[in-house]
Amino acid sequence: MTDVRNKIVLQINMHPNDARHVVHTLPHQIRMWGSQVDRVLIALDLHRSRAGRYRNNEFDQNLKNINAILHDIGRDHPIEVAHVDYAPEARHKVSQSFFLSGDIPDKAWDGGPFYSYFYGLWAAKADHVLHMDSDMLYGGGSPHWIAEAIALFEQRPELLFVAPLSGPPRHDHILLRQRGWTSGEVKRDPDLSDAYLFPTVSTRIFLMSMPLLRERLGMLTLTAPSLTQQMRAIIMGNPPRALEAETVLSRNMQAHNLSRMDLLGGGQGMWSLHPPYRSEVFYRELPQLIKDIEEGRVPEEQRGRYDVHDSMIDWSEQRRANTRRHRWMRHLRQMTERRRPVAG
Repeated sequence: MTDVRNKIVLQINMHPNDARHVVHTLPHQIRMWGSQVDRVLIALDLHRSRAGRYRNNEFDQNLKNINAILHDIGRDHPIEVAHVDYAPEARHKVSQSFFLSGDIPDKAWDGGPFYSYFYGLWAAKADHVLHMDSDMLYGGGSPHWIAEAIALFEQRPELLFVAPLSGPPRHDHILLRQRGWTSGEVKRDPDLSDAYLFPTVSTRIFLMSMPLLRERLGMLTLTAPSLTQQMRAIIMGNPPRALEAETVLSRNMQAHNLSRMDLLGGGQGMWSLHPPYRSEVFYRELPQLIKDIEEGRVPEEQRGRYDVHDSMIDWSEQRRANTRRHRWMRHLRQMTERRRPVAG
């Protein structure tokens, strides 16, 4: 196999509010992927939102904390930190690199990250980018996964993204609670074991080839929210111009009949897990959770699931706090926050 390590970048999106988990997850991510990439690039988003979970509450302290964490980790592992640049010149370059539109919004309609994702991919300046969110966790530990994935790009013209298997593998190869599996939209690959084809992509984790993105997909078009979503965006103070970044990518991918592959790969392979909530329990148990995942101690109830299951961390309290009534109460608080001056 040819040397595929040239210009491969691990690109991780972060916000200062991520500091409490980054202190544990970033060393873990470097352990799992560092030997397969040429560089590690952190896209640190300093955007101060007026409402929602990225509001300015404790922003300055969180920024101080994450800068200290990145400095300490950088003494043992070479990392680069790029602050997401919202200046007009940078915005124009990023927009022109990916979109037909001359300008893209800072945030998606729901306040989630948008521009920062594309800025991170653009700032990587690489042929291949392994993009991930700062909270993603990985098991299996195959040192050859990226090489296998890049080889698949060369062999399979229908692929646009490849990601580690979403959740630890099951013996029966079933995916649990994954959208599209029961409807048949998600299919097992006929030629590879523990490989699945999806019509969508998640911004949580993917490997992409920048040249192939332009060759197979071309320039992206923005996908506008529905009228109801636009009204909600305006009320919340968010730009009403675009759906979530992963939805925009997925819609463009579907228009060209392209796919993402979730791939376990050879040997022990590589698989991902996503922690769905934040809580004091999560922060307390995160170091042991990472140790268990790296050492392969995974309960059977977790297998086939892409979110960390209650068998590994008890999420019952967080689920009670995330009922529809509680979500609407948070929306009301956010609208109130938006009317208050932003600190800092």
